[in-house]
Amino acid sequence: MLDRPQGVRLYEGEFVHDLDHHEEIVAMHLVASTSDIVLMLGYNFTEPVKSQDRLVEHRAHNYRSLCKQAIVMNPLVQWILVDHPGEIMKDWNGIDNLVCDTLSNCLDVVNQLGI
Repeated sequence: MLDRPQGVRLYEGEFVHDLDHHEEIVAMHLVASTSDIVLMLGYNFTEPVKSQDRLVEHRAHNYRSLCKQAIVMNPLVQWILVDHPGEIMKDWNGIDNLVCDTLSNCLDVVNQLGI
């Protein structure tokens, strides 16, 4: 019973892309399948600073591309970057279901809705 509690589903697979923080990509896909609104706190999608290290640059590019793909592939989900540190990178302009807001505004809406 402890090895596989009732109601817990296990998924197996391998992450084939070369990037850091692959668990965030998996989480974005999982939450998009069950949520109408996703609050994203701690993400930074400002214009990236180019790294001199090609591998670091490659991994960062893959991460940003897969994050963007998760958002674009789920157009019925509203993605909100909470307290984002600056303007979203230019490549991401025109993504209708991605906005920035402050934590205080998000909490005000939650309080107004009584959630």
